[in-house]
Amino acid sequence: MAVNPPARTRASAPLDAAPPPRRAEVANTPGRLVEAIVAKIRNGSYPPGSRLVEAALTQEFKVSRGPLREALRRLEADGFIELLPNRGATVRRIDHRSLAQAFLIREVLEGLAASLAARRIDENGHRGLVNAAIDAIHAVRQGTAPIDFLDDNIAFHELVLDLAGNPELRRMVHRLHFPAFRAAYFDLIGSVERDEAQAEHLAILKAIGAGDAVLAERRMRAHVQHAARLFLQLPEPAYREASDRRAKRR
Repeated sequence: MAVNPPARTRASAPLDAAPPPRRAEVANTPGRLVEAIVAKIRNGSYPPGSRLVEAALTQEFKVSRGPLREALRRLEADGFIELLPNRGATVRRIDHRSLAQAFLIREVLEGLAASLAARRIDENGHRGLVNAAIDAIHAVRQGTAPIDFLDDNIAFHELVLDLAGNPELRRMVHRLHFPAFRAAYFDLIGSVERDEAQAEHLAILKAIGAGDAVLAERRMRAHVQHAARLFLQLPEPAYREASDRRAKRR
């Protein structure tokens, strides 16, 4: 499913897998604010539909309104929030129709990323990263490593994007990930689906490691298609309830 990865390849999992920055670490810049707010959307602290009140955010992150408003504009452009007249910023809600459209695009883009990753497998250090990710999946499946399925899934997809070496492709994929929705989804699926996702990740990594661009793309596209079917078969209210539960646990 366009969702999980090998046990965690921490070195290859950038800001998707990073914890929210502490207040003192958040520089007074829009870029750092974007990272901090995205981290909170990803971990469920700001669930879909919740309002992001400027006054509260300036207090929380110890910043002025200018950088904050620029950060909010960037977050809207990247699809994380909506800026509504007379209501301010709201974490974006996603319906089934939007998800289905996004998955169609993700299938093509992530398939391309897997193909590029396979073509670049002999570049400096790439094969070692793939082998480490394969070993990490084996460790999780054998019970010798802890499981954090959401972070592991993010790490897998980030690794493939890293290996693809195309920053614009990464930005396009990130805009289609709907992190809050994905976090809720992982609260709803069972061990069978997780095992299937890990097996798919392993197969994709082996194709990349073999330098087989055609096979890597085909397996990644099938993986995203599988994820889409699982995402879309669950009712929208279930996602909202799961998001609320994640927020309450924080």
